[in-house]
Amino acid sequence: MLGIQTTLIAAAIAAAATGAGVWRYQSNKYEAQISAIRLEQMQDMLDASDLALKNFTEMQRIKDDAILEAERRATLNAQAAARAAASADRLRSDLSKANARIQSATRAAVDQYAATVSDVFGQCVAEYRDMAEKATGHASDVKLMLDAWPMVSPDKNN
Repeated sequence: MLGIQTTLIAAAIAAAATGAGVWRYQSNKYEAQISAIRLEQMQDMLDASDLALKNFTEMQRIKDDAILEAERRATLNAQAAARAAASADRLRSDLSKANARIQSATRAAVDQYAATVSDVFGQCVAEYRDMAEKATGHASDVKLMLDAWPMVSPDKNN
């Protein structure tokens, strides 16, 4: 009987050792799968970070280009405003001189001057109306762009 007990004990030990070996093998197999999944997740996170950096860099470049263009336009506008101011100063001087000449001018010359001034003022009114229409259209376009621009909620829970 001792031989059978020894055989049974040896078989139980062998079965326990085999079970422990299989357990260990499965544990290592699942740990390897988990490590592979974690590696894939980390790679996806790195790819997403690279894409976010690329997008940020592109948006930054676009913003910088827009700022440079706005500064260029501001410089051109300042130069145009300076030219317009100089032109207005010359016109003011010419009108002042014309007022002095009108006092000594003949009736026909005054009539001619009045007709010319009316024509010039009519052209000015037409230009101002055109400019007002364009400004209104521009303001409407800006309002549309501001209203349509996507807004990011400051609420971090969304």
